Amino acid sequence: MKYVFSLRVDDKDHSMTKETGLPIGELGGLLTSLSNAIGMTDSKAVLLDVHSNCVRYELMTNDEEVYSKFRIVHTNINNNSELDLTPSEREYANTLKKLMKKFGVTFEALDMEKKRIEKIREIKRPQLSPHYHESTTIYGKIIGFGGRDLDKPQMLVQTREGTKISLGISNTHEQQLSPHLSKIYKSSYLELQVQVRVSLIDSRREYTMLDYEIPQSKNLYESIYRAIEGGTNFFPDVTDSGEEIRKLRNNE
Repeated sequence: MKYVFSLRVDDKDHSMTKETGLPIGELGGLLTSLSNAIGMTDSKAVLLDVHSNCVRYELMTNDEEVYSKFRIVHTNINNNSELDLTPSEREYANTLKKLMKKFGVTFEALDMEKKRIEKIREIKRPQLSPHYHESTTIYGKIIGFGGRDLDKPQMLVQTREGTKISLGISNTHEQQLSPHLSKIYKSSYLELQVQVRVSLIDSRREYTMLDYEIPQSKNLYESIYRAIEGGTNFFPDVTDSGEEIRKLRNNE
């Protein structure tokens, strides 16, 4: 059985003809990328004719799979972003995008009955996340709890440098910390493993506590921090106080 299908090219003024269609070099690149995308080879399909009705490139194949993939590829391109396409589909989509930009045209895939499969006016760009995440360690003391949503508690922490940070914490962590508050509240510095959500739009930072560690000896930790704040440097090659604490705890 012969399957005849078409790719119609049109501009905004509907002024394209056989004489004003795509240049041969551009047409060659278009058909090559289309061939790769639908698994078409010289033995499976041919360029049958070119019509002046908005310039319609008509192709014919005896391979039902090629015809089926012609339909699927254009549906995929019209309904998905570039990142969701296969490599050969993405190559073809990029060719279409280049020609649309260069010549101000649109593409329309037509089935055997010359009915529209898809009309492609643009290639969807991948949706980039408006933020990114990073992980860090914060040394701070708890100075308050809050949060408007009871299901999303917040813990206010003051770092050694005096910066106040609101951390999102789980209900489980809140319950685990409760028995220790009388000893550590506003006094002991905790080691907090934190995930930071950073906005790419306005650089706003949102903090979520992943884990924590309560110092085993309040007096030892407080003495170390006071010594560091007073100018004592336990490790001359280390300038970060948190790193100094880690080295001391690990007996390095």
